[in-house]
Amino acid sequence: MTLVAQFRDDSSHLNALSPTVNLWEADGTVIATGAAMTFFGSDGLYTYTFSGTDNTQYIWIADGGASLDFQYRFAANSFITPYSVSGALTPAQDTALSTIYKLIRPIFVGLMRIAARFNIDMSRLGINIEEYKN
Repeated sequence: MTLVAQFRDDSSHLNALSPTVNLWEADGTVIATGAAMTFFGSDGLYTYTFSGTDNTQYIWIADGGASLDFQYRFAANSFITPYSVSGALTPAQDTALSTIYKLIRPIFVGLMRIAARFNIDMSRLGINIEEYKN
């Protein structure tokens, strides 16, 4: 599995950082502490790859470094691997994924409205907004 964090300030993407990441399972099991992230192409993107476990929730915090102002220094997120990271979905996993999709769809609709209000291009975040319009 690969985590992707983006760092930017008010004027540009930050492409010359040496960020680290802390990663945990939701039960508190530490997966990585202070692990180096790899710069990914452009636009302030950095990645960290690790071996994931099926049906597991992960929580991560990336640190862009002490040279950044606090408001730009951290990127964080949480995600669940409700499907097999090594193959096809089981029926139970497919049902779980459908349920999660139904629950998060209203969140994405709200995000699209906020993005439209502030002229944010959601496609630059890797979100296909057409998928959530129905």
